[in-house]
Amino acid sequence: MGQKPAAFVRQSHACGDLPHELHFRTYKRKTKYVAMSTDKLATARALIERGVSIRQAAREIDFHESTLRDRLKKGGVEKLGRFRRTFSEQQEEEILGHCIELDKRFFGLTLKSLRFLLFKYAEENNLVHQFSKEAQLSGRDFTREFMKRNKLSLRIPRKTSVARTMGFNKTQLSQYFRNLEAVLKKYKFTPSQIFNIDETGVQTIPNRLPKHVAPTGKKK
Repeated sequence: MGQKPAAFVRQSHACGDLPHELHFRTYKRKTKYVAMSTDKLATARALIERGVSIRQAAREIDFHESTLRDRLKKGGVEKLGRFRRTFSEQQEEEILGHCIELDKRFFGLTLKSLRFLLFKYAEENNLVHQFSKEAQLSGRDFTREFMKRNKLSLRIPRKTSVARTMGFNKTQLSQYFRNLEAVLKKYKFTPSQIFNIDETGVQTIPNRLPKHVAPTGKKK
């Protein structure tokens, strides 16, 4: 078998079906150059308005004089590289809150469900993104970085049946203990007549469960 054409690799990348050796690549910066932030530029402008020279203002914000002159001429700061954020911090917090709320309600997202959620969120909010519209999923690398930034991880959930999960609430527990108290008073059972019996050996849930997205460090 010969090497796959570049067009095939690009098409596979768009569909989220990359070869194993290309999975989960991490972008590394090529330079140590630090972009001037808006706050740094505002500080320099305030110093200049107070009569400080541009050279001295550049020293105060720890940037080269020519860099500061260039930013003042352009009227703002510029972004480095070709990569742009897809979601703002507020939008990521909204998505994170949704993921945590689903986890609390025992409906944790799988990795694929999270990728679909990120894609739909970007589409519904008319955001510029590079996700695959054919697969309707966000990229694997993007999703991994999103989870890393927001301290999410894939966890194996504890095996719990749906009936037990739905029955574990204040109303059901209160009713259980009221019934238990009434039975104990009626039949006057002694401790030697009370046995602990469970459903060992009776499978009511799947043997294998997919990993779910949950906050890092949470025990399932």
